[in-house]
This record gives sequence, C-alpha cells and structure tokens, in this order.
Amino acid sequence: MNCPFCKTTFPLGSIDRKFYEDKNTMAILEPGQDSRGYTLVILKEHYEDLTDDIPDDKLFAIIKTVNKIARE
Repeated sequence: MNCPFCKTTFPLGSIDRKFYEDKNTMAILEPGQDSRGYTLVILKEHYEDLTDDIPDDKLFAIIKTVNKIARE
C-alpha cells in the first residue's frame, strides 16, 4: 500500500467502514466523519489525480455507484 491516499484513508490497511463494493469501485464511510450519509466513493484502480487519463468507463462506474448508494 504505497498510495498516500490509501495510507491516510486506511492507516492500518483495513477497510472496516466499507459498505459497498463492485468490480470497479468501493464506497466507505470516511474515517473521522460521523455525519450520517457522508460517503467516499473511490475507484479500486489507482490514479495519481483527476487530471490523469482516467478512462470514461471508470468515471461512469463512479457515477453509477454514487447513484446506487444515494437511492438506498
């Protein structure tokens, strides 16, 4: 786990606040945020930042996940 984001979000390597996962994305309750409904949706595949050439199907996967969990 060399990703700075993962080190910050999952300091001990565990994802104990994960509540949704599919082949491209996962949704977690962000550590330190206890507000009901505050959710972080991330891609499983790593990218340096949003300016990377993230494929459209991966961006669509994020939108699809956000839509799905927002309706639950």
